[in-house]
Amino acid sequence: VCRCTYAAQWRSAAAAGVRRRIVLPEATDPRTLQAAGRSLDFCDVTLVCRRAELQDVRSLAKELRVPLEQMELTSVEDHSSFEHLKQQLADRRAGKKLPDCLQPLHFANMLVAAGLADGHVAGALHSSGDVVRSAFQIVGLQPGVSKVSSFFVMMPPDKDPLVFADCAVMVNPTAAELAEMADMAAVNYQSLFPDSEPRVALLSFSTKGSAKDPAVDKVIEAWELLKLRRPELICDGELQLDTALVPSVAASKAPGSPVAGKANILIFPNLESANIGYKLVQRLGNSKAVGPVLMGLQRPCNDLSRGCSTEDIEGVMVFTALQASQS
Repeated sequence: VCRCTYAAQWRSAAAAGVRRRIVLPEATDPRTLQAAGRSLDFCDVTLVCRRAELQDVRSLAKELRVPLEQMELTSVEDHSSFEHLKQQLADRRAGKKLPDCLQPLHFANMLVAAGLADGHVAGALHSSGDVVRSAFQIVGLQPGVSKVSSFFVMMPPDKDPLVFADCAVMVNPTAAELAEMADMAAVNYQSLFPDSEPRVALLSFSTKGSAKDPAVDKVIEAWELLKLRRPELICDGELQLDTALVPSVAASKAPGSPVAGKANILIFPNLESANIGYKLVQRLGNSKAVGPVLMGLQRPCNDLSRGCSTEDIEGVMVFTALQASQS
């Protein structure tokens, strides 16, 4: 199935049933405005900015021919629920320091936490660290989840998509965190590709004991923990990348593996390898990268690369609407 077919299927799924409201706190960014205008067929949109930015947003929308009249545009200062939401956040944080609630990024998460929006997308103008930190502090983690993590959907031309995790958030996850990440990635894969079975490869520079190192031991332990968490999940580790993806290499290096040569979810051992890996596949392999999509939060709040395109933002908005429908 080509990547345009998957994109059309996800969009149709997001448009079906109850419409979801996605809040965008980077309304002064032209890519964000254009993505908002192109997403009205599958979601409702709230644009958030500061009061002093309202006229700039209106002028930019007029220049770009974005139909603002079909969206909600609000300034943080003028929102009717600002003081109430601020007090709610103070109560939840129980004496901890409050983030600056006047910042659109934080206020967008306040809307999501209160159920006034179903999801939030940002990162065109903010770093991943800022986006994740705000979501963690304001929206919070799902019960039983230890850390926020993320995945990209990598869509090579004329090949089946792959999920890469974690390319954006966790710098050096422990074995337990890798297992948790892999578990959540498999759940998300199943929701995005219901006709395909998740097959998880925990990656390393070693395949089945070909090298000895504490870094390899961590991946082996993660695999063992993942099997305990999800006995029914098809998974294997530790595997080198070529073993995970290339059947002929898999037959030589990991014969009998249920995953080798046909993995569709790649769990990288750390952020360094994952971030470099996804960008190599994106830039040299001409693959479309959708994400990073955050995992483990109570409600959907998703990140973008600051180098994102309008189409990238639109894609993450689709995923956010799908997550909201399934949560």
